[in-house]
Amino acid sequence: DRLQKEKKHFEKELARAKGKLANEDFVKKAPEHIVDEEKAKLEKYKDMINKVLERIENLKNMIQQ
Repeated sequence: DRLQKEKKHFEKELARAKGKLANEDFVKKAPEHIVDEEKAKLEKYKDMINKVLERIENLKNMIQQ
């Protein structure tokens, strides 16, 4: 359950970052370092989701054994 909650949290944050970066006004008007920070967050959340999914898969495999 905890891993599923983490996954949902990271998915929400990922969607938020994607939304900001998809907004042309944000990308045009925001300082470059802010846009770069959002891009970094996007990659960070993608990585975190992948790690959580990997941990969930490992737990499933352990349970099946």
